[in-house]
Amino acid sequence: QADDYICDYGLADWCSPIDRPQHPAVVTDTAYYYHNAVLMSKMAELMGEPSDKWIELSGNVRKAWREKFLNNEELTSFQTFYACAIYQGLLDEEEIPVYAKKLAQLIEDNGNHIDCGILGTKYIFSALSENGYMDLIYKMITNPTWPSYAYWINKGYKTLCESWDIHDSCNHHMYSEVDHWFYRH
Repeated sequence: QADDYICDYGLADWCSPIDRPQHPAVVTDTAYYYHNAVLMSKMAELMGEPSDKWIELSGNVRKAWREKFLNNEELTSFQTFYACAIYQGLLDEEEIPVYAKKLAQLIEDNGNHIDCGILGTKYIFSALSENGYMDLIYKMITNPTWPSYAYWINKGYKTLCESWDIHDSCNHHMYSEVDHWFYRH
């Protein structure tokens, strides 16, 4: 389903709290394609099987992702873009602090709110925590205004909702990365 190692098949960063075009699915689809190839290489090695084809594939996908998206100005307004690049391992070591800082700035500029859907929300917790922005995550979680976890709690909800505006399921796992964050970080 990939064309020149770029995969554009799947759901975008759905359930975003803001009214604007969604973060392009092709960016996160290709990132997961890379991640899956990396995992396949590790599984092959654990099973004593050749991993060369998976290592080569992951290198090709990473290169294609970087060439197509890394310097794409249309993506620089998306928190999901920066968080995905960090979380999925698509950056070189020296690029990570720069991207983490840009991600943090986008969140701060948005009143300490995330503006992404389910995929970006998953990435943001690790991307920020592993790069020295734990205090910003705490501000996001405890921010009493919409969209935030504290907003849900202050409205009387004791479970996770499917959407930030509370009009869908009110017992859903879509934004449960916050639970993982409490245990991991």
